[in-house]
Amino acid sequence: MIFSQKRVNKVLKTVEEKAKGKKLSPTEINEIAREMVSQIEECPEIFEEVLKQSYERGLEILPPDSRAELSAELIKEGSKSDIVPNENVVQATKAIAENLPDDTVAQLARKAELGIKEKNAIVEAGISDEERKREEKVSIAIDNLHKIYESLESLISDRDIVQMISKIMNNLPKTNQSEQLKINQLVNNIIAKQMMQNYLRIATIKFQSFYAIRTPEEMFAINIPQLVKCEYKKIPTKVREQNKKEYKEEDCRRDLLGIIANHVATKYIQDGSKKIFIPQSKEMKKISEGEEQYFLEQIKQTVKDLNGNIDLLTEMDIKEQIRGNAEGAKQVEDYVATMDQLPEKTKKNFIQQGKEIMESEELLKISYYCNQVGLYQALASLGVDNAKQLVDTVMHSIEKRKRQIVSRENIPKVVETKFEKKNKNSKTPDDDNDAR
Repeated sequence: MIFSQKRVNKVLKTVEEKAKGKKLSPTEINEIAREMVSQIEECPEIFEEVLKQSYERGLEILPPDSRAELSAELIKEGSKSDIVPNENVVQATKAIAENLPDDTVAQLARKAELGIKEKNAIVEAGISDEERKREEKVSIAIDNLHKIYESLESLISDRDIVQMISKIMNNLPKTNQSEQLKINQLVNNIIAKQMMQNYLRIATIKFQSFYAIRTPEEMFAINIPQLVKCEYKKIPTKVREQNKKEYKEEDCRRDLLGIIANHVATKYIQDGSKKIFIPQSKEMKKISEGEEQYFLEQIKQTVKDLNGNIDLLTEMDIKEQIRGNAEGAKQVEDYVATMDQLPEKTKKNFIQQGKEIMESEELLKISYYCNQVGLYQALASLGVDNAKQLVDTVMHSIEKRKRQIVSRENIPKVVETKFEKKNKNSKTPDDDNDAR
């Protein structure tokens, strides 16, 4: 302890020599702090004691506001050191934090080059008001996310970015709607920017690198392809021209839809489910006809590759879900459940008939009308035999009408003759003869 105290005194003496009773500027305070930390690095374990004594003894040579500033600078510079452990910096800060003004604690927690967990520990130790404490932790998280976004021009691996974001999110306190929206947007922008950096280097969007933060379904819902395009537009034209491959948003959307199709189809087979569940989002509802067809074909192909099968009704259900038609999807689901109760042979015949009707626009319209006016229900109320007789009579009438139409079409058309009206004053050759 005597040895350590000597070292502490030696460090504190630096302040006395530099200050000499004069008011120090922020730059001078920073210089003193850096020099003190360089001496602390010779014996890192004294950091807490130096910080504590420099504040408690008051260092009368410094005015009160400079004492707090010096403490803050010491913590900030100590956090930058590769030699002084972060744990020592945090413990030292916690030892004096409750004696510092809340604003100073908040400031030094933000400035300190520490992890999110360590920064939160400083806030926890130095700020008593619970709501202020929560707000500062949220602000620190947002500041750190901004720093990650700005640093993405340098070569940072996807794994490191995921770890940094995960650490921030895991140490995030309860947030309100506005704060959460801001945080989500920052995280989305970080992912989009890193994806663009990857695309510039290897001409590939590495979706899978970020699944721990955003699933493919979530990426599509937030329209990551468009966010990547926004980042692409921020890149200088010269850099874009040097790119191996021009970025196209539609290709990115297509790739992402293919991944989602593979996910939902695989889950359908693995779970042994009777229904394929399509992720719901505003963006999914807006997909084009071409994208919908591609998405459906990818699902069918993956199911086929896994020795499964998708019937016509399941296709209808998928389309209703894609379009966000919950009522339509529910009707199809109920219909499928009813169909499953039918004998296999009846079910196959019924599906085949349904397919034929769906493939003909005219048949579909007529079938819809027959159901709308209650024709099917009326026939059913007569009983099977009577209904068959009535239908046979109708069919006979239809055939008779067809023959009539055909016969009329075969009657030669009379050539149209024009007749001129006689003028009272005009004479024809016959009139002249009659006169003679």
